[in-house]
Amino acid sequence: MREILFRGQTRRRGEKVNIAGDKLPGRWVYGGVLQGTGDYSIIYGGENPNDIEKHTVYTDTLGQYTGLTDKNGVKIFVGDIIERRLLPTKRICTRSAVKFAPNHSAFAINDIDGGPIIEDYLDSITRMEYEIEVVGNIHDNPEFIGGGQDE
Repeated sequence: MREILFRGQTRRRGEKVNIAGDKLPGRWVYGGVLQGTGDYSIIYGGENPNDIEKHTVYTDTLGQYTGLTDKNGVKIFVGDIIERRLLPTKRICTRSAVKFAPNHSAFAINDIDGGPIIEDYLDSITRMEYEIEVVGNIHDNPEFIGGGQDE
């Protein structure tokens, strides 16, 4: 049985800064989701099943767990940025953003290294020819997307 899990941000990257003025990362929460019709949704869950916590999150940061993990055992969510390394050389092939492809009811990836957009399906790249690693997400790491600048 596949684990059904979502994540969302209660605080966006840069909404808070440290004393030096550096942007702090977003604050992520994990659990079930009640998707709102506007800008906000609810993530509910918690360590103790008898004590459910509810968190208001930004709807546009919601991402579903794909059921897959990277080489380090990190859960891969929609919105994550992954690096693919070709085995056995471990040369980085692409950096890609994970998304959901509703027309195929599958999790897919789009290369974000500034080259042509190539769509592939996440479950097919997790096979033996590639090693994959989560290196960030589209919300906390805008600098990874198409060579974009950090705000």
